[in-house]
Amino acid sequence: VKERKFRYLDLHAGQPTIYERFLANIQSAGMAHSVLPLRTTANVGLPLLRRLYRQGRLSQLPQVIYLDSSHEEGETFIELLN
Repeated sequence: VKERKFRYLDLHAGQPTIYERFLANIQSAGMAHSVLPLRTTANVGLPLLRRLYRQGRLSQLPQVIYLDSSHEEGETFIELLN
């Protein structure tokens, strides 16, 4: 039997379920009140966070941001410049 590559992604209907597992882990850890998951690119998400903060819809800017960045050369650097 050939070992499945990337079995940790746990595909459902051909799509990885890692984001759903992340949300479930946040919920089970009791941290849902402290985590704002945004499933978007950094180029969209970072300006959105700034705008929500300026509008008073966020009480503070995030202290930690996790970027699951592109894996193309140079693209991660461009995202970090935002």
